[in-house]
Amino acid sequence: MKITVDVDEKKLQELVTEQIARQLVEERYSMDKNAYRKMINEAVVKVVYSDKKNIIDRVVDRASREIRCKAEKALNVIK
Repeated sequence: MKITVDVDEKKLQELVTEQIARQLVEERYSMDKNAYRKMINEAVVKVVYSDKKNIIDRVVDRASREIRCKAEKALNVIK
């Protein structure tokens, strides 16, 4: 038993070229996406560390305010 398949060389070449191009674009996009994430992370770290004292003070103030408000509500319920 013998099976033969006729394949158009031009069509085969187009399909292979398209698949290779698709893989290259997907790989490149992934690398770029990871590079962007890394750059954004570095920028955020840089901003946070440059203004660390001010950020900590603001966070502590907000947390203290929230704790005080919740404590007041809890005390009012108990009374």
